[in-house]
Amino acid sequence: MYYDFYVYTDEFLDFDKAFEVTKTLVDSVAAEQLTGYNFNRYTVEGDDRTPHITVRLNLESTNQSSKVTEKLSEMKSNGVVDDFTDNNPLVTPFREYSINHQLAHEASTQCAFKFYDKKNQNPGEFQAFTRDKVAFLREFIPLWLKYSGFVFQGVTSVTSSSSTLIEELAKECGAIVGSIKVNQITDIHVFSERLIHIFMNCICVPTNEEIAVLINLARRFGYSNLQEFLSDLAL
Repeated sequence: MYYDFYVYTDEFLDFDKAFEVTKTLVDSVAAEQLTGYNFNRYTVEGDDRTPHITVRLNLESTNQSSKVTEKLSEMKSNGVVDDFTDNNPLVTPFREYSINHQLAHEASTQCAFKFYDKKNQNPGEFQAFTRDKVAFLREFIPLWLKYSGFVFQGVTSVTSSSSTLIEELAKECGAIVGSIKVNQITDIHVFSERLIHIFMNCICVPTNEEIAVLINLARRFGYSNLQEFLSDLAL
């Protein structure tokens, strides 16, 4: 069952911070008791208007939840985070969302962690992303979707990237999405939209840049608008 942890910090938009918080919480529980996890960055979530990171852990037993809150208490005492709660009546619990949301969030988080790992492994090479996220993602997103197994208008025209970084990330992230059992998805439109949006949220792409990337892609592949592009995606 998913347990939600709301972590309040002024650094919620720092690229590394959300990954570091999530990794710390994941490491605080027994590996065999954790069946999945995901996170997001929010200025507003539900009726909660205090900027925060939400980390969701799919735990096999309730007693693991107390280990997470103990770790969060330690992080608060050490000044790593400002505050936290595991009981937020202002937000709908993630366990109440559909399987489409859950599959998309899990895959998006894993894909985002590929970016985080690449940044740590080769920060110099990763500057291509940090210098111009929009240009990077315009090339990455179509390849990621293609390697994930998505079918859409013009998918056959998406060619390999001349950037080793983009090509590697697209293949690694494509393998993550490609490993999902398609028969688990009950609404491909919800899954597709959430997958792309949550991924870009995780890697700290502002909403205006996300929209610019997706509108550009929709036009590139001959769609009249963004919604038409997203609705046409199929696995």
